[in-house]
Amino acid sequence: MSARLHRQDARRLLIGIVAIAAGGVIAYVGTLVQGGGALPLKDHTEVSAYFDDVGTLKPQQNVTQNGIRVGVVTGISYENDRALVKMRLDGDRDLYADATAAVGNASVLGRKFVSLDPGTASSGLLGGKPIAAERTTSSTDLNTVLSALPPKAREGLQVGLREVGGGVSGHQKDLYSALQVAPGMLDDATVVLDTASDPKTDLDGLLVTGDRLVSHIHGHERQIQTLVTTTDTTLGAVNTDDTEPLRQTVAQAPATLVTARQGLAEINPALDDTADAVTELRPGVDDLVESVPNLRDFLVEAPPVAVTVKKFAEGSAEPVGTLVPAVTKAEPTVGRARKTLGKTAPTLEVLSPYAPDAGTLFCENDLLSGNYGPDKHYFSAMLVFPGVYVASQPDPLANVDPYSGPGKAFSHGLKYGKGKC
Repeated sequence: MSARLHRQDARRLLIGIVAIAAGGVIAYVGTLVQGGGALPLKDHTEVSAYFDDVGTLKPQQNVTQNGIRVGVVTGISYENDRALVKMRLDGDRDLYADATAAVGNASVLGRKFVSLDPGTASSGLLGGKPIAAERTTSSTDLNTVLSALPPKAREGLQVGLREVGGGVSGHQKDLYSALQVAPGMLDDATVVLDTASDPKTDLDGLLVTGDRLVSHIHGHERQIQTLVTTTDTTLGAVNTDDTEPLRQTVAQAPATLVTARQGLAEINPALDDTADAVTELRPGVDDLVESVPNLRDFLVEAPPVAVTVKKFAEGSAEPVGTLVPAVTKAEPTVGRARKTLGKTAPTLEVLSPYAPDAGTLFCENDLLSGNYGPDKHYFSAMLVFPGVYVASQPDPLANVDPYSGPGKAFSHGLKYGKGKC
């Protein structure tokens, strides 16, 4: 007799069967979706279209309408040298006879998508027919576009893209910031392109100038990198506190400029005086410059003279030392002489106008010659006794003014035949 199944064991068996079934359903659905199949119990619309070329379009790639995903590509087959692309659209959708489709590039790595336009109701329903190749746009690969360029241009573009890729590496945040402001830059780019396409634009000259600029920049990448880094630091400093210090500086700038202008106006006279002084100093500076050769010659010739002066100074040290006591002893005499000259100064001031007459006196009478003769005047003294009379001849100078004044005492010499001096 078989043993009865325990209720707890039966429950566990049932849970296991349900889990296996759920896992099978999930695996089925996943395999179905991965293979391009439709989800069960979900509405969808099948549509197909002929293309002359689909490029790298593959199943499971998106189908979009006005930029919004509406389905996926389910398969690609070829009929009469044309590609028949089958698509499954989400939900129940109406497609019309004038519907169009185009294969576009979803990325630069070759990922494609199909852009679908369902058409207009006025043209009637498509009715399950494929969209004709005449109403589809084939894929345009980047290689096809670049094939129109010359080999050197393609090579240069390849090098440029490689350098740009290396430069972008590690700057994802900067690239993200640039992409955020890119929409606003597109308007400017449109203006640039319109200007470049204008027949009046000298595009050849622009390209030549650009090439010349690039040739000048080449080899200075490190300096440019340093400049950019310094600029970034400067802008970061300016952006401190949301540029509040900069705004305050700009707000105060007008008053500061007015004050600076007043200060400059006040120093203008001082600057004019400085300019005049410099102008007056210029001749002296020119003379100094001209005397530089003479100064150079003096400095060249001075060492021997300096050696001689040094020897003389060393040899005269002992005589000078001997004179020091004599000068010291002469100090009282010098003091007395100074006092004597001070007291005789009034007398000398009175006699100074008669200095020429005194010289003429000594010259006319040979008082300085030291010779004696009968026709010379001599100083003499005579004693007078009472009762004794002295006979004398008239003095020819009796009528002469004894105080005739400076320069006139000997004017009588011309009258009496004298005047030897």
